[in-house]
Amino acid sequence: LPEQVDSPGGGPGQVSPVTQASQAVRPAGEVGQVGLSAFRHIEILSTEQKRKELSARQSGVLDALRQLQQQQSRAAESTAGLRIQSELADRLQEDDLDLLKQTELEQQQIREQLGDPQAGAHREVERLRAELQHNSIDDPQMAGRLDQLSEDLRSLTEVLLPSIEQSLARARKSSQPGDDSGRQTSQQLQQAEQSQSQALSLLEEATRQLGGWQRQFQITSALEELTSDQATIQQQTQETGRQTL
Repeated sequence: LPEQVDSPGGGPGQVSPVTQASQAVRPAGEVGQVGLSAFRHIEILSTEQKRKELSARQSGVLDALRQLQQQQSRAAESTAGLRIQSELADRLQEDDLDLLKQTELEQQQIREQLGDPQAGAHREVERLRAELQHNSIDDPQMAGRLDQLSEDLRSLTEVLLPSIEQSLARARKSSQPGDDSGRQTSQQLQQAEQSQSQALSLLEEATRQLGGWQRQFQITSALEELTSDQATIQQQTQETGRQTL
């Protein structure tokens, strides 16, 4: 793939292909012929092209958040069912405990997919914000959107999701036979439900905001493409007219 670097001053829509080759270094005393390394093709992106690239990558974040929202909704439904069951019985049955363990695992997977330091959705948002600043792109709306999204995802990964996992783990441990095990399990599951509701609200708001932006971006991109096509047709028509004359 071409290596993309910042444009030193190219206008919107300009791409400057640059081909580089570096001379191989021969260690001292080694006999042989000095050659050239493999060529690298570098594309220098204009500011506008970089902005479009960052916008397209936000669509990938949106897809990931929508998937996490669905997972969180399923986990919340499972927790609600377990809480109802714990209120009806003295303790959770084996099938209920299996479901509780699965819900714990799903919550861990949600946190890992969101907060993975390399491939998590939160990390990608931070990369996008850093690249926006590094390339000196003046886009307050995108910057504000990424800042708010980063703050919300940090709250999820550092506060809400760990709290959910802890409550579910306590509910599982308190489900052992005892004088008050049913009430304790119900209380822990209720706490997990509350945190799950907050987490789901944050994910829903994030996907709503990004979804609205994505629709606007798609409309703008379509209009820009249509304008470009019309300009090309007009130029071709003018050239054909001059040739006819």
